[in-house]
Amino acid sequence: MPPSCFKLIAGCLLALTTSATRAGPILGDGLSPLLDAAPRTAGDAEQSARLNERLQRAVAAFEREDHDEAFWQFEAAHREFPELPPPRLLLARLFLTNGEAAATRALLERVAVDHADYPGTYITLGRLALLEGRLADAEAQFEKAAAVAGAGGAEFAEQYSPPILEGRAEVAERRGDFAAASSFLATLVSLNPKSAAVHLRLGCAQFRCGQREQAAESLATAISIEPSMPPIDLTMAELHMLAGESDAAGELLVSATERTPEDVRLQTALAGWLLKQDRVPEAGERAAAAVALDPVARDARFVLGVAKLHGGSPAEAAETFAELQQSAPADLESLRYLALALAHQEDQVSRNRALQCAESLARQLPENRLAGATLGWCQYRAGRLSDARQTLLRSIAGGQGPAETGYYLACVLRDLGETSEVPKLLESAAHAPKPFLYSQDVERWRSSAQSDDASVGAARETSN
Repeated sequence: MPPSCFKLIAGCLLALTTSATRAGPILGDGLSPLLDAAPRTAGDAEQSARLNERLQRAVAAFEREDHDEAFWQFEAAHREFPELPPPRLLLARLFLTNGEAAATRALLERVAVDHADYPGTYITLGRLALLEGRLADAEAQFEKAAAVAGAGGAEFAEQYSPPILEGRAEVAERRGDFAAASSFLATLVSLNPKSAAVHLRLGCAQFRCGQREQAAESLATAISIEPSMPPIDLTMAELHMLAGESDAAGELLVSATERTPEDVRLQTALAGWLLKQDRVPEAGERAAAAVALDPVARDARFVLGVAKLHGGSPAEAAETFAELQQSAPADLESLRYLALALAHQEDQVSRNRALQCAESLARQLPENRLAGATLGWCQYRAGRLSDARQTLLRSIAGGQGPAETGYYLACVLRDLGETSEVPKLLESAAHAPKPFLYSQDVERWRSSAQSDDASVGAARETSN
């Protein structure tokens, strides 16, 4: 699920993710995460095609959940192409790519014993640690991979440098050490100068550590290599937003859309920025303009749906999100917003549908607090107060829940007659990121509560 409540700048958030910058060789769709270095078949079209076919068979078996067949196919490929990573490691990487940490770890325990002298073992252990948020362990694993690769000589070490540098850069980025990330990525660029994604990522890291002129140069290089990448102004606007410089982001987007009004991505990004400022009618106009330019643009339709919901048209918004979710079932953010749009309606049929959507979302994201908050709100709107109370309390356990959960839980507790915690919950909800569907309700409720408190205080003074 995206980190913000809507796709602020279309495509840029995806461009900033490290998955787009893997430096491994591309053999075929979805195969690059399997390999650490280009195989010796790279210059032989017939051999490369055969290797690609072998690996595709393994991937196809894995997708059928026939893991034994996938392992056998990897073994067969390894016998024919001995330079491939060990078969068990290849299978572990498929599990890792699928986000299955436990299965990955089980396989890597054996790989670490059998192939302690193979750098790719530690690269994969590092990537598993990143998946689980263990940054110190990830850093140690990538350092170990570099040491093992270096022991094999300069040529051997150079083969494994790209995935090691990529991993160490991600550790630095996630720690907020963008100077270190820039250093790792600059070296990666020197090894892979034709990768637009790496140049883009370097530009983002440079911006975050204050090297803004260099950042602009790196972004320009990325676009010169791959013209279909997001315009510089789009990426720079997103970076300004990440730096807390909202006004600068808005100025860039307004200027860019005036220069190239036909760019759907810029129009969508500006609509998203306007939503963040709570300027819903203007956001709706911009999003509608983007959809008019490209009626099938998902991000534009998504932002338009958010604008409709916040503009008082929840039924229309629900229709938009339903279409988006039906065409791409993996789009869980559209599913979440579909639940919210349905829950906002007054008829019980819509509210029951909202609950079904929220339950589906929670099943797919059982540890996600925002998904839990959405489920709790839909339970409340469907009249299941006890379930809603339990779900929402879980979502704010440890004080880490989404800010809007405060409003949801305040409504539940009010209806249950448990009002002692309501003021504190409303204070939390007042800081919910914009746009928040119930922000005006929160302010009215807080003002009313403060007026009541003032009246009680005045009465006490009078009685005294």
